[in-house]
Parts: sequence; structure tokens; C-alpha cells
Amino acid sequence: MRILFISKYPPIQGGISAKTYWLAQGLAERGIETHVVTNGNCVESEYRIDDTSPDPHPNLHIHFVDPDLPWHIPYSDLYVPRLLDKALQVSRENEIDLIAISTHGRGGISRWALGSVADKVFRTCGSPAMLVRGELPEGKKKLISRILVPLDGSEASTLALPYAEELALKLKVSVTIFQMAQRVHPFVAMDAQVTADFIKMGSAERKWARGNVLKTEKELRAKGIPVTHKVVVGEDAATAIIETSKEVGADLIVMSTRGQSPITSWVLGSTAEKVLRQGDVPIILVR
Repeated sequence: MRILFISKYPPIQGGISAKTYWLAQGLAERGIETHVVTNGNCVESEYRIDDTSPDPHPNLHIHFVDPDLPWHIPYSDLYVPRLLDKALQVSRENEIDLIAISTHGRGGISRWALGSVADKVFRTCGSPAMLVRGELPEGKKKLISRILVPLDGSEASTLALPYAEELALKLKVSVTIFQMAQRVHPFVAMDAQVTADFIKMGSAERKWARGNVLKTEKELRAKGIPVTHKVVVGEDAATAIIETSKEVGADLIVMSTRGQSPITSWVLGSTAEKVLRQGDVPIILVR
């Protein structure tokens, strides 16, 4: 597996830079080819540390942007195009499997994170991308214990399943399969027969959604993955996903960016973007 981080990194000072350093080193030591794209060579002296760290692990590759610009603090907009261009170049040349980007806080995405670099990466890069939100909650001893995988019944929405499966098996964590059944609203002026038909449609929708998640649950369980399922009736899929992630205690959402249910016409592209912007747990988006 090949992972690319877009992040602060030494010689940039600060907690994010230090955490990225140790995380990248740890992954490299575990045999994962790890790449970091950073503008750490472009910051002013007051934002730098004396980098006396040892040579990186052979599996760790640091890619600096071209410093041939006026010196500014790390997140100046002048560096956004350079970071993006470098990240896309590294992703293409090294066949990156996952791109990881961090935000500055939980419960909302900062201007830097989804207004510039991350936003452009999510929209232009073909590799799956992971958004990590803020600090690890106080008292939490394990980064990931439960993965939430939203489906909509389409084949496209299942593209996220292999990624969730691999993570669940390697990290020894559980998975919750989720699907929303669209709420059906009969009109007040409808006659009894039409109203009854609408009620049947709603019942059929719920039955279809439940059958879909049960089938997926059975397949994952056969692979040795602890798995549960959740079906809710709702109107807005993104809101349902965010609420369910809190209810089941999900630490990570893994979902496709494009899917369409033959019954609900839930287009997962807009849903994924809303979960990306409004959610408060890390998310991996699979194209």
C-alpha cells in the first residue's frame, strides 16, 4: 500500500508537523510506502526548527514544493497551487493508493482544508482520499474501533467496501453497514387507494434496503469481519449518515463519491460532499 500525506512536516515547527513526522515514520517502519508532500522548505525562519532528525526510513519519501516564491507562512495562498501540483505529481508517479489530509479542528472544515488544497485534491485526484479532522478526542486509546460504510443499493456505492474490508481486517476493527430508506409522503388530497399504494412503496423501500445491507453483512462476516447493519427511514442521506456515525460510535466513514439507488435516486456525489463538509469524524472517499 502507498500512502501520501499532504501536511506540515519538519522543518516546520508545531504539533501537526511533529505528529505527521512520527506517523509517517511509524507507517514506513511497518512496511508501508509513505510519501509526504510539504512546503516545509518555504517557511520563514521564525516558523522553522533546527532539523537534526536522522535520515528517513527507506520506505519514507519527503517531497518539498519548489521554494522559488516569496517567503510566507505555510498556508499562504501562494503555495496552494504548488502544493496541489506537487501532490498530484507524486500521486501519479508513485501510483498512490490513499491521500491523507488533516484539518485544523473537529466539527467543521477550515478554510485551508476544504477551501483550497484539500478541496482541489478531493475534486481532481483519482486516488481515494482521507480527511482527518483535528485532534484525537481526550481519553481515546485507539484511533479506529468502528468503520461506517454507507450504501445506497447501487454497484457504484459498493466501491468503498474493499477499502473498508482491508482496513477492518488489518486493524481488527468492526464495520457497520448503513443504508437509508427514503421516506414516502402521501399527499393529503389523495384517495384511500393511492395512499395505500404509497404506504406499500415505503414498505417495499425499507424491505429492499434491509435485504441489501443483510447481504453485504453476510459477505463481510464470512471473511471474518465483525459486522452489524443499520437501516433508517429518512429524507436526507447525508444527515442520516452523520447522525448514524454518532449513534454507532463510528471512528471512520468509508464511502463512495458516486452512487445512485434505483429506487431513491440518492446521488452519492452530493451526499459525500455534504458528509465531508458537515461531518465530524475522519472520512475516506473512494472514487
